[in-house]
Amino acid sequence: MIPNRTKKLIEYSARAAAARASANATNDSLEKAKQLDLERHWRRLADSYKALENANRCLADSQSEQPSSVPILRLSGVLVVTCPITRRDYSTGILVETGAGLQPRASGRSHCPYCDIEHAWSAKDAKIVGVRPRDRASLTGDGAHLMEVLGLLVDTAIERSDGKARAAFYIANNEGTTLHHVVGMTTAYAACVDGFAISPHSLACGLAAATRHPVITQDVMADASWSKWRWLAKAFGYRGCWSFPIETRDGNIVGTFAMYHKEPTDAKTRDLDLATVLTCAAAGFIERRITAAG
Repeated sequence: MIPNRTKKLIEYSARAAAARASANATNDSLEKAKQLDLERHWRRLADSYKALENANRCLADSQSEQPSSVPILRLSGVLVVTCPITRRDYSTGILVETGAGLQPRASGRSHCPYCDIEHAWSAKDAKIVGVRPRDRASLTGDGAHLMEVLGLLVDTAIERSDGKARAAFYIANNEGTTLHHVVGMTTAYAACVDGFAISPHSLACGLAAATRHPVITQDVMADASWSKWRWLAKAFGYRGCWSFPIETRDGNIVGTFAMYHKEPTDAKTRDLDLATVLTCAAAGFIERRITAAG
């Protein structure tokens, strides 16, 4: 039986070829342009499915290797301080080793997302909280292979953006209440958003997972819902943020996919098509890991 991905690849390649043939057969300039646009559309989808085929082969190879030992990823911690106004803990974005101590005289200033004020802090006020991007899939053992495969999908997204965007995958905890970074962004960024809430009152990926719909923010600096998180976008240099839920065939939300753009950017049809392909593939990979983990 031919896998569904292969059927789609054949179908989209055939549609691209048919559009090219129609373009070559007409002398009408408008119709020719229309057919060439269609060819590009189907060709992009076909190329995406080729990338997914490679990712699937990579996953199959990793399952058959059965390594005798798998290196354990060393976890880091993030420096957390308490807002003197709201009394809520927030991440400074500063990474330290979980077993390390702070210099007694260490101090700094960090922006608080809750009151939108930059607070001064010292070592005696700070604590180190471990970053744990796990639950549904640990990033050690088999989960490390999941990270590699999802990394291929991230590469596909970046390539399709002509290198103008960044991309990342996040995985939901067992309860479906929080998100944890898997691959794509820096460790510092992952530390700042670790445990991001899945809620209809959240934003970006947290909102996409809660509503099961894409959340396309063309410009985070112009979106009121980002008021307490604009510091994060400024710190990591992006304006456009697109978030997409990852849903399994059984209807379970297992994570999200995100793309980040340096400049305000709206999603076009081709971008939404690509996100659909990537999230469908990611859902299959994540579901397989959850099943394998028992």
